[in-house]
Amino acid sequence: MALLQTIAQAVRRLYVLYWRTTRRLYWNAYPHTRIPSNARIATTCKFELETGGSVQLGSGCQLTHYSIIAPYGGRVELADRVYVGHHTVIYGHGGVTIGQDTMLAANVVVVAMSHGFADLITPIARQPYTAKGIKIGRDCWIGAGVTILDGVQIGDGCVVGAGAVVNRSLPAHSIAVGAPARIIRQRAAA
Repeated sequence: MALLQTIAQAVRRLYVLYWRTTRRLYWNAYPHTRIPSNARIATTCKFELETGGSVQLGSGCQLTHYSIIAPYGGRVELADRVYVGHHTVIYGHGGVTIGQDTMLAANVVVVAMSHGFADLITPIARQPYTAKGIKIGRDCWIGAGVTILDGVQIGDGCVVGAGAVVNRSLPAHSIAVGAPARIIRQRAAA
């Protein structure tokens, strides 16, 4: 029985290695897409590359189960060692840049575009949208369920509490909570 379990584990490891290598080769075949060999990408993570744009992952990035990266003609750039939690969605219409060592917890939504809705006659889906982009600095912690809206810049070392809606920029080392997110204090040097 132990021999069968050992063989099953070996086969499973080979399958995962083959699967990861094959997917990485497929993704890197798209123009303007770079997925390094040491990126850890869950089998259920989805890249929507058919919509155009670019995806660049830094060394040691980790994308967990059911996360979605969709550049939609823009760009998504994750620096070294960025962690993307379960069910996180990143839309890159206007460009999304995330600095090194930043962590995005589960169910984070990063949307670098906003629909226009001023015209009451034209359906909202057909109105022009804005795409200013989003920049998240290095060494940030974005809590579970946070939504980050178009045009926001989050400075280095920020912490955003769970469930916050970030609709305006945050200076470096801020701690922000709530909907809309408001700064409650600054992180102090230890």
